Amino acid sequence: MNDFEKLKQASYYMDDKGLYWHQNFVRHHPEVLWNEYIEALCCRFGGQKDPLEELKDLKQKADLETYIQEFDILWNRAEMTGRQALVFFFLGG
Repeated sequence: MNDFEKLKQASYYMDDKGLYWHQNFVRHHPEVLWNEYIEALCCRFGGQKDPLEELKDLKQKADLETYIQEFDILWNRAEMTGRQALVFFFLGG
């Protein structure tokens, strides 16, 4: 799969802020390579702190669904096992 096809496929899995960012980015960078796109995406949405530190500090402040969504994003970035993630999940809930 070439870079153009990867960018097109990535857009199918985005919504809201992510999709708006994607559309603007591709419009202003028509010749972007996949690895450059991923780097820009991580800079925009990846956060600046270590994901493990963010997971450690994550607390449920609103409804449970919001907490789960925030947790899932950080869990993915931290690249930890399900067992490790479960400990973090119950500490923050």
